[in-house]
Amino acid sequence: MASTQPENHIENQSATADELHIERFEFTGKGSEYFGIWIVNILLTIVTLGIYSAWAKVRNKQYFYGNTYLDDSSFQYTAQPMQILRGRIIAVILLVIYYFAEAFLPLLNIILILGLFIATPWIIMKSMAFNAHHSQYRSIRFQFHQNLFESAKTFILLPIAAFLPGIICLVLVTPQLNEAAATQTFNIGMLLPIVGLLLFYLAYPFIIYISNRYVVCNHAYGGQDFRFKIQSPKPYFMIYLQVLGLGFGITFLLGVVFAILLPSFDFQNIVKDGGSGLIYVGLSYLIIAFIYSYLYAFVKAKTYNLVYQNTVIGRHKLRAKIKTLDLAMLYVTNTLGVAFTLGLFIPWAKVRTARFYAQNTALQTEGDLSDFVSTQSNYQNAIGEEIGEIFDIDVGI
Repeated sequence: MASTQPENHIENQSATADELHIERFEFTGKGSEYFGIWIVNILLTIVTLGIYSAWAKVRNKQYFYGNTYLDDSSFQYTAQPMQILRGRIIAVILLVIYYFAEAFLPLLNIILILGLFIATPWIIMKSMAFNAHHSQYRSIRFQFHQNLFESAKTFILLPIAAFLPGIICLVLVTPQLNEAAATQTFNIGMLLPIVGLLLFYLAYPFIIYISNRYVVCNHAYGGQDFRFKIQSPKPYFMIYLQVLGLGFGITFLLGVVFAILLPSFDFQNIVKDGGSGLIYVGLSYLIIAFIYSYLYAFVKAKTYNLVYQNTVIGRHKLRAKIKTLDLAMLYVTNTLGVAFTLGLFIPWAKVRTARFYAQNTALQTEGDLSDFVSTQSNYQNAIGEEIGEIFDIDVGI
């Protein structure tokens, strides 16, 4: 007799050690190999005045998908260039109309901007649906559930509500600052810009949370939906509060160090100080760049780990363990490589990044992954192709 237990109860059952397996992702691409694809894509895109960019996008995705493996099977990207080209032609037409309206019909220009803003949720939704529909693993398609209201709520309504307190603070600050300037006295309203910026900063992790949740929960593989275990933005707030504390702490320490080591250094007379002054300035910029890279990597690593550690499909769980320092070093070395080679290192940088993320991502499977895939294959064969393919174009540019 088939089990009638709810899915949540099944998920909470503890699996034995023999039932749990870790299947790691693997990326097998090489920088020298991808360089040939990359340089040809650039040259043909220039020669064809951008038309070949649709073919270039397909070749790039097919290379990275085809070299990403899970359990000895690679992913596939099945979109056709003409589907992407149609979307880009529409975008170019709209861009031409926009520039024409900006020059001759300002009212039409405002209408176009407003229309684009309103259409943004639809564009994001259709782009994700297109990309999911043409992404496969073991010949089984991914899917993306399309709900326009949910998309509008995620990318317009909730972000406006989140940023509204900060906007109000910044609007209220103008008369306060004018009064303080006229009387040349301190006014408590002068603190409103700081409060407004802080509210903007705190709104951002909430927006990241709702967008991550939207993306994960609306994806499916075969007939199995992905689930996102995080039910509140609190973990995201903690990440951004930590990086804020790190930023202030590092800035304070650097200020103390510079005050001790360079008490009388005049940055306005660098040339007069000679080579030592330039060296100090150069080192300062390098230190600042590395600190920025570290803080950026901190947010990226923590967010990536948070999302993947809490993404579930069926009884299988994604796993990720990216270290901040490793990611920061990847950013720094890739940036230096691209800078010193005048951009020619870009293919190697992309390959190194794909390999890094693959090496630090895994799927914890409960039972045999092949059985799970076989079940999804039976589901896909039962439902057939989606009716929505009649409007199968890539609207994401």
